[in-house]
Amino acid sequence: YKSYYFSRTTNLGESFTEARRFSDRNIGFAGLLSYPLDRFRRFDFNLTNIVVDRSFYDVDPFGFLFRSRSELRVVTAPSVAYVNDTVLYGYYGPVSGSRYYLYATPAVPVFPKGLSYLTLAADWRRYWQIAPEYEFATRIEGLRSTGRDRQVFELGGYSTIRGYEDFS
Repeated sequence: YKSYYFSRTTNLGESFTEARRFSDRNIGFAGLLSYPLDRFRRFDFNLTNIVVDRSFYDVDPFGFLFRSRSELRVVTAPSVAYVNDTVLYGYYGPVSGSRYYLYATPAVPVFPKGLSYLTLAADWRRYWQIAPEYEFATRIEGLRSTGRDRQVFELGGYSTIRGYEDFS
């Protein structure tokens, strides 16, 4: 698929000094293997390989966009996660219980133009049903990335802090 952006951050976690116009065409595969320890705990093993064909766009003096350059990026990333999930679901989503996971993924530069980083993540969520059809949720998340092409994490938008713009 191909996506168009005007952003300081790519979907691979790369950062620009200022917002850029670019498009990404993503091609690849992913495989997931889950190993349950019991009803609530499991290990997830994942292998992802993504090739990103990225094109950058600039504006000419007449206000039209033109493709100024392109680049190829490759991510080969095995990962492992430990998951503990005791959440009960209602019609619209989680109602009560908790979920946490600990996650590690190294991006291994197997191919030319391959990214190299190690990302660690921890996520904890808790849900309380305070009345029928009313729930309260909390979430704590910690992220760390190191290496030559370390990922950038920014807050904002529907998936991190509501009320703040994406990547603010």
